[in-house]
Amino acid sequence: MIIGTGNGMNIKKSKQPSKHLKLLKPNRFGKDRTEQKLQNFQKHLKNWEHHLTSIFLRNWFLIWVKEFKKQVL
Repeated sequence: MIIGTGNGMNIKKSKQPSKHLKLLKPNRFGKDRTEQKLQNFQKHLKNWEHHLTSIFLRNWFLIWVKEFKKQVL
């Protein structure tokens, strides 16, 4: 939302409260939000690492098969 100040300058007012106040409040489970976000981040990072490793190995294997076929034929 943009508020006019009367002197030709407009100030943009944010619709949501600042996030740093939210981070200070504990959630329903009693854990600190930043601690929970860190745990979620680490869990998702591990999943992505596994996923990217499997994609890398699959691509490496397909390239290896292609090169092997070139040598045989």
